[in-house]
Amino acid sequence: MDRRETRVAASCNGVAKELLCVRELPGGDLLILLRNTEYPIQIGGKARQVVEQRYSIHRDAKAQQVVIKHSLRIAGGRIVTIASFADAMGDARAWPVFSRLAPDLRSDRFDLKGPASLNTLDMGDYDPRMQSLCYAVVAHRRQALSPAADTLPIALARLSFREFDISVVARILPQPTTDGALMHHRAQAPMAGASNEAMSEAELAQHLDAALRQLIAVPAPREQAAE
Repeated sequence: MDRRETRVAASCNGVAKELLCVRELPGGDLLILLRNTEYPIQIGGKARQVVEQRYSIHRDAKAQQVVIKHSLRIAGGRIVTIASFADAMGDARAWPVFSRLAPDLRSDRFDLKGPASLNTLDMGDYDPRMQSLCYAVVAHRRQALSPAADTLPIALARLSFREFDISVVARILPQPTTDGALMHHRAQAPMAGASNEAMSEAELAQHLDAALRQLIAVPAPREQAAE
């Protein structure tokens, strides 16, 4: 099967922790997987166990759209789509996918396992007892990144695939980690530089800060916030 898989990790108390995995599917579509997000959910009046959050990014050439879906994989393997939006490609080159205030990653279930095909956010090491990790994921289509004029207090990982690139931008906060929160971005390309050939890293930092204000103001129960 023609597939590339890249994992993104961060260092927590000296241990590499997996934040997400990006899988390239045949045709260039992307699947972003957030593992270790288990919680119960009601579907059809029955309690089900969520075992994985997933986001898919698909280019519909016939309709000239980019389609982004937020889905859940529940126990037994069923996939349930809970949010989706389509944006006409036109001049748009960037689409925010989701932002996350990470939960406490000290448990070994978050440990990075398996063969190394990963990118590490170069943010140093952090301690959830005194600090928090927030990160945002943005999809790009043939859009370069230009460095900011000044040094930014963020970490950035850039992943390149056949049809899309992925930017993961992160920041460490000087406050203890709580339960975490997840925000799915339904708005169509709300970033000012979404139609430009190049986007400044400073704009990614501004996007992360705007999402962070919402994540902290309205914590998401069981990591299910939607924007």
